[in-house]
Amino acid sequence: MKLAPSTRPQQSTKPSATIRRGASILALALACIFTLTGCDKAPTADEQVAAAIAKFTEQADIDYQHGFFDLNRDGVEDALVLLSGSDWCGSKGCTLVVLEGQVLNPENMSPSFNVISQSTVTRPPIGVAASASQNWHDLIVYSGGEEKILQSDGQHYPHNAATQPTASVIQLDGVKIVLP
Repeated sequence: MKLAPSTRPQQSTKPSATIRRGASILALALACIFTLTGCDKAPTADEQVAAAIAKFTEQADIDYQHGFFDLNRDGVEDALVLLSGSDWCGSKGCTLVVLEGQVLNPENMSPSFNVISQSTVTRPPIGVAASASQNWHDLIVYSGGEEKILQSDGQHYPHNAATQPTASVIQLDGVKIVLP
């Protein structure tokens, strides 16, 4: 906290010491309040997803559903987020956002999420296939009346699910549904 300087000339160092002591007491009191109210704990994965989606969409209040799965097999769960609302959905489906999870603080294992991909024209159910492309699990989404397979290029999933191939029976075998 930065205090505005006084407009009166200071006659001694006492007022300055009082201000520093007051600021220290205020900081100590705020630390106690945050500790008592639980503000010192790391944000949950759900809270981190909400923050990443708010940043990505530039909307503080947006409807979506999400689920977690370690898509790139790095030991950290990633998030699949299906956005809702007229800004993110059309007559043929909605936007699916893939967030890569990263652990910033190994002590509490609280993940942070970065948007790596968005795919339009998707509908639930959305699942994760046993197969993988470029070390990322393939995704199975419903689009255009069929189950489509979204294969990663190692950095992103395809932008338009409707233009992707229909998933084969073999690719659908063992799919784990993340967003029903």
